[in-house]
This record gives sequence, structure tokens and C-alpha cells, in this order.
Amino acid sequence: MELDIINQREALKIANKELEKMAAYDSLTDIYNRSKFMSLFNEIKVDSEKYQSPLSLAVIDIDYFKSYNDDFGHQEGDLALKIVATSLTNSLTEKGILARFGGEEFIVLLPNTTESECVAKCEVLRKCVQGILTLKRTITISIGAVSIYPNEGCNISFDELFKIADTKLYDAKKSGRNRVKNHRID
Repeated sequence: MELDIINQREALKIANKELEKMAAYDSLTDIYNRSKFMSLFNEIKVDSEKYQSPLSLAVIDIDYFKSYNDDFGHQEGDLALKIVATSLTNSLTEKGILARFGGEEFIVLLPNTTESECVAKCEVLRKCVQGILTLKRTITISIGAVSIYPNEGCNISFDELFKIADTKLYDAKKSGRNRVKNHRID
């Protein structure tokens, strides 16, 4: 009887850990999901404002991903997403936070990172993916980023930051893709 209770408790612990993982991680890429990212963003933004430290946000999109999916199928598209996520994870420093934001879009939060540091880190990410050759074709990414320098009264929202970074992402795509565009807010 006691052994059954111990086994049930262990099974419950394992199930709870699995539920926690499912709530925080993207099931395909095994990186943070949008919900977990938003939670971390809110915590880090509060610290950034409190200590008046710079904060950067980058939005990453796989170039021509729709045609990749159309040409090679969703299984190959999923494989490409996994490969890109792994490459970004391996190239990101310990203070960067990476998440899959939806579809082929990834997002990176870079706490205590200035504009020039952000651009340099985004270039590292871009170049690490640029070297990826899947079974079907070479993959590239475009990145739009925004860097803020919060002060006492800074109250810019995530949505506003995301909109700026997303606009810069589309500037990168319009400029030929496989590049980084950044904006700074003082």
C-alpha cells in the first residue's frame, strides 16, 4: 500500500513537470513559447526600468518560409523550424531569451543590451542561420530590432516595441532579406 502511494506521488510529480514544460515551451522547437516569453518580458522590463538599463527586442522571420513549406511540405518546414531554433539557441548568449512567437517567427529579448550590442548579436544570429543548408535549400533570416533606454517615466508597452521591431523586420525584407535593421528609442 505504501509503495503504491509512493509510486503515485512520483507519477504525479512527473506529470506536473510535464505540464509545466508544456505551458512554457513550444512543442515543435523545444524553446520558450509566446506565453512564457511574455511573462519573462514583463519581469525583465520592470527590472530594466528600475535600474535604467538598456533593453533590446528582436523579431526574426525565416525568409521565404511559405514557399519552402509549399515546395517541400510541412514536414520539411517543421524540420527547418527545428534546425533554425537549435541554431539560434546555440548562438545566443546566456542573457538572451529566445522564443517561438508563431509560425516561422521567433523573438529574442536581450536584457541590458545597447543598440550597438543588439545589432552585433543579431548579426551573429543571422550569420549562424545563413550557413544552414537543409536537405532542400539554404535558409536565411531577416531580423528587425528595437533598443530602448528606459528612464524613470518610461512606459512603452510590449505591443509598441513589437510594432517597431516588426516594422524594422519588414524594412529588412524590403531591403533584400537576410539582413538586420534596428531602431533606437531614448
